[in-house]
Amino acid sequence: IPRNSKNILINSDYKTWKDYGVFYDNFITEDRFIVKDNGKSILIDSDMNVITDKYTHIVELDDGKWYASTDKSETNAVYSIVLDNNANVITDFNPKLEKVISDWAKPYVDTANELEIITTDKTTAFNTSFFQEEITRIEFCRLIVNTLKSIDCVLPRNHDFDTFTDTKDENVLICHWFGIIDGVGDGKFNPYENLTREQASKILVELAYLIDIDTSNKTDINKFKDLNLASDWAKEYILLVSSLKTQNNEIIMGGTSETTFSPKDPYTVEQAITTLVRFINL
Repeated sequence: IPRNSKNILINSDYKTWKDYGVFYDNFITEDRFIVKDNGKSILIDSDMNVITDKYTHIVELDDGKWYASTDKSETNAVYSIVLDNNANVITDFNPKLEKVISDWAKPYVDTANELEIITTDKTTAFNTSFFQEEITRIEFCRLIVNTLKSIDCVLPRNHDFDTFTDTKDENVLICHWFGIIDGVGDGKFNPYENLTREQASKILVELAYLIDIDTSNKTDINKFKDLNLASDWAKEYILLVSSLKTQNNEIIMGGTSETTFSPKDPYTVEQAITTLVRFINL
């Protein structure tokens, strides 16, 4: 309830949170809320009890987990801490490894920041400090949705939150609704499973179909000597995605060498960001 330019949070028993706090309704679960107070993000329960007030930024992850940061700058916040619903630390990455980016990826990461493909809000909150690490399926979906936003794509507003039993992440549901990405069977999505290069090739081709990019060309079938290692369903996508080029003649997703694609290798965060930035320049 707004009062005197402030937001007051009231629960079903009419108990209020301190009226000097500001809360965000997109950071509310059934029994957890985030309020901002004196430069901190405070996680509280539905009885208005403080669970933690140690962090400057907290964003909802999924399945009762939260990303937290102690960075004072929201723009540069690094979400390297994962909390459970009671604010117990599940993972705390080594800060010495933060923000290691390959030289070839730096201009693409800078562009992604400018276009807000990478943001620090709930929609893309993931550990972007480890750009050379593997990207998960849910993280790739979050980047894709922000890429679609950057080109003014109209996104669906209504979602079937029962689509998957293991995630209700809005970005996953948007990508699934568009037909960009599928589940893994049995009603599951496996949101935190690492994405492989062959899986990424399929997603990127489906994204090209969505935004009406010409996919009529194919790479020569003999180019990649390890194409036989790819899943049968992936071979066509690999040949298609490796033929897509930007206006500057950059291949959207090339091989790991002139003659190899490494279809079963994991896709990294910086590789994902690079391909999506190149998409915008098609």
